[in-house]
Amino acid sequence: YRSWCPYCVEGFGREWPHKRGTSNRTVPLISCDYLYITAKGVFTKEDVEDREREGALRVLVVYCGNTQSMFAHAVPRKGADTDGYIVEQLVQDVLWLGHSKIVIRSDNEPALLQVVERVTTALRTKGVDAASEGSVPYDPQSNGAAEGAVRRLKGSVRAILMGFESRLGARIPLDHPIMAWAIVHAAHVRTCRVKGDDGKTAQQRARGTTHPDGLM
Repeated sequence: YRSWCPYCVEGFGREWPHKRGTSNRTVPLISCDYLYITAKGVFTKEDVEDREREGALRVLVVYCGNTQSMFAHAVPRKGADTDGYIVEQLVQDVLWLGHSKIVIRSDNEPALLQVVERVTTALRTKGVDAASEGSVPYDPQSNGAAEGAVRRLKGSVRAILMGFESRLGARIPLDHPIMAWAIVHAAHVRTCRVKGDDGKTAQQRARGTTHPDGLM
């Protein structure tokens, strides 16, 4: 985010700051949730109407609370696709983080639980001690890390798309391949460029280097 950039201001201008709380977890928590992009803009699942979700571009956002790394992938459908694309992407995200033991948390939506279960199964075959847990019913904060990550990514995606469309002088269709790229790039920028209170980026916490290896 830069205050002199009109697209950053527009992309993040309506967002409240989200402070990262302290946690006493000894096992890294990987949180995930969906983001939606429609012809009207970029929305969290709470902000988009049910009738608009059908034609929306769906994005699965993944956040590591231990390193504050963020990943995002456009998905062909909610839940596990027949080609196994999103499961493989999430497996590679976790392997990049380098954790030997993790817990993956999602809300209790059946489609997302299906993805998480398949990811944990695949990770175990690769030597990662992976477990899953759903959010606590009636507790809106139990998957708060994922919801916060979705809101931050929403601002980044909006800023990138508005800047790009302004330079093009045209709107980018939802089904254009560049939309999927913009989503991955927005998460990549947050992981490699945004510094936390410790002065480090998520890339530095996860990999010990500023070189953005393996993210794109």
